[in-house]
Amino acid sequence: MAAVRYASSSLQAACRERGVGYVDLTGNMGVQPRSPGLWVYTQGASKDPNPPSSQRSLKGPKAGRVVRVSCECGGLGIRALADEAQVDAGYVSRLVTWLGQEGLLELGARNRIELVRWAALLERWAQQAPLRSRAVSSMCLEPRGLETLVSKLSQGSVEAVVTGSLATQSWAPLAG
Repeated sequence: MAAVRYASSSLQAACRERGVGYVDLTGNMGVQPRSPGLWVYTQGASKDPNPPSSQRSLKGPKAGRVVRVSCECGGLGIRALADEAQVDAGYVSRLVTWLGQEGLLELGARNRIELVRWAALLERWAQQAPLRSRAVSSMCLEPRGLETLVSKLSQGSVEAVVTGSLATQSWAPLAG
């Protein structure tokens, strides 16, 4: 049984997945005794009434780098994660603590990341920091063809990212 100040929806789901009971101070509760096979569930607050004053969002480039590195390189400690993401260790510590409270990752001994629920973490990141808020995107039309477009992009002064079948042609020509 997990007794916490506030059980977020992701923490509740993780507890239900593992058959672990939970209760929080807002009235959220889930208990599944082994016998007689009964599930007791009550819905309390859907938002934390007193969120910690530290990190509460995945908005911004620093949080994005921490999310990316967390998903790519599991098992890192706070300092190694901060170095890899090129972010201050204090910021990473606050963010990772919050992500642990949200049930998006699990910390082990010495704050080493033991498990990243990367699908849920990426989903939360996409909700809180949608792609359109992170970059400027534009559609292009090059009447002389894709080779001309790629040539112009590589010679331009603007950093560009190409996606879709055009991006895959160099390593999977049949995908285009």
